[in-house]
Amino acid sequence: MIYGFNTIACVRDTTDLIGIRTLILRQFWQVQSTYPSQSEIDGLKPSAPGVPGGMLIMGEQTMKERGRYSTMWTYQGINGDGKSVTFKDRTNSIDYGFDPGFSQVPIQVHREFGKMMDAFEGRPSNDGTTVLWSPELSAPGGSGLSTEQKSGETNPMFGIQEHFEMEGVYRFRYAERRLPKVLSGVGFIAENLPGTPPELTEGRNWLKAPTAYQRKGYIHDITEFYWLSRRGGWPEPVYREKYF
Repeated sequence: MIYGFNTIACVRDTTDLIGIRTLILRQFWQVQSTYPSQSEIDGLKPSAPGVPGGMLIMGEQTMKERGRYSTMWTYQGINGDGKSVTFKDRTNSIDYGFDPGFSQVPIQVHREFGKMMDAFEGRPSNDGTTVLWSPELSAPGGSGLSTEQKSGETNPMFGIQEHFEMEGVYRFRYAERRLPKVLSGVGFIAENLPGTPPELTEGRNWLKAPTAYQRKGYIHDITEFYWLSRRGGWPEPVYREKYF
């Protein structure tokens, strides 16, 4: 077995926003046998190099390159000796953001639905699941019509059964040595979110969604998720943890 000079090389060394470090080391080596068995390769493969105490080996890969072998080791963890706090926890992380979106919801839940029914001559279907709108406006200038609308004109609400409501997900990522109770509060209205969530209007609030986490060396990479409600907020009898 030949290891040569300067055998240990750093392929990658990155530390992300919350202090989780990924380190990849590589060593080239050769065997003297022309056609070595897998047992020989396993026996001659170099040992994983030593790293700082905050890192833990998470994977190993050996491959043949140009007549020689290359073994790479992937480590993850935190900087330093593993005892000092070199990462961002739930109290001070700056890794957060908001992903906005839209969802289609029934027109019946629109905040102005009652006024729409009066102004644009809507009536519920026999089973109450949809709204029937007149194809043309027939009201003689009153009944909530704007000054620009006249009887006989096409009803702008004709065929409308849904509308778009703003939604979104707020996420907050941090690291902890010990895994917290990640399921606590899931499925209920949440207050005092970590980080800086967007300011809410129109009675909206947040619902805590399941928390995602992954072990990375001696540390846990955790992301909390919160769902934005429609106008008026999540129904408290359903989603308030202590309502009754």
